[in-house]
Amino acid sequence: MQFSTEDTGFPLVSIIIPAYNRETLIGETLHSVVEQTYVNWECIIVDDGSSDNTETVVKSFCEKDNRFKLFKNNRKKGAPGARNTGLDICSGEYVIFLDSDDLLENFCLETRINYFKQYPAENFLVFPMLFFENNKTNLKGLWNIDSTESDLIRFLRIDALWQTTGAIYKKQTLFEVNGFNETLTFWQDYDLHLRLILSKKRYKKFLNGKPDSYYRQHSIGSIGSSIPFVSSLETLKKRIDFFENIVQYIQSNHICLNKREGRALWSTIGFLNSCYLFVHHNHRLFKKAYSTQYRKFRKEMYYAKINYMHDFLLYIRRRGAIHRIYVVYKWIFQKYLLDYNIFTENTLLKTFEELNIRKIDI
Repeated sequence: MQFSTEDTGFPLVSIIIPAYNRETLIGETLHSVVEQTYVNWECIIVDDGSSDNTETVVKSFCEKDNRFKLFKNNRKKGAPGARNTGLDICSGEYVIFLDSDDLLENFCLETRINYFKQYPAENFLVFPMLFFENNKTNLKGLWNIDSTESDLIRFLRIDALWQTTGAIYKKQTLFEVNGFNETLTFWQDYDLHLRLILSKKRYKKFLNGKPDSYYRQHSIGSIGSSIPFVSSLETLKKRIDFFENIVQYIQSNHICLNKREGRALWSTIGFLNSCYLFVHHNHRLFKKAYSTQYRKFRKEMYYAKINYMHDFLLYIRRRGAIHRIYVVYKWIFQKYLLDYNIFTENTLLKTFEELNIRKIDI
């Protein structure tokens, strides 16, 4: 079936889907695009080197509907490169990123464009998303809920309010922040949203409305498949590197964080550093992490020094030493650590999932 994507009074929306070995699931994803009540869209599927029949499935949709377009990833292999390839190719004024195993409600595009008509000055808009397993009838809950707390502080605490598909962006806005970071192997959408917020891009959230998209949990073979949060030393180092890169981004772009935002950021870094002690019992790596950060970010290390002292005293206290010294200094930590609850004795031994922090694209 032939469709025109020329201007019909309704802006063109580009749906970008990175795909890798998704022959069993991508058909359902593309069908949810076909069912949209809003018709002025194009769907850019970027194959990332699939070795199964993903390409065959996608081509069957392209043959039936010329709004589907299949391309090869011409950037770095992985979801960020595939998404950036789609961003380079697409023609829409607005962009939605859809993973190859996730789904859209049929009213998704129509609702989002109607809101953009009401708020044309915004750079992106955010909408609610549901978790599901296997099929949409097996729902597991909302991606996240809104609160009166600062969005930036929540993101800095690894509490992502929305996932990639939960937002619709102006294409120009994505180019202004250089799209996705292709060096990352996880947290690509988290990184994008942090940079959008830090760059002061305008946005509105509609998280109390009807969910218009679905995130598939426990999928097999995803481009950004889950890996242990802190149980692997290699993974833990990558998490810390991620936040060090965020600090460098803030510095290089001369972004000023207020006191609460700065303390939230360094509390999170401190929590990750502490995992060298409390998860891996490795004081050498714990000390090295703080030493490295001190050399890189000397001006920002005031709160980090307090974190270091607190974690070390708590660790040796747990091992039966200097209980009295820790009790004496506890009031100092409570006063100067904004997120003191992150560093309490019970919390420090918990994993990412046990902390009840919402899952992001890892």
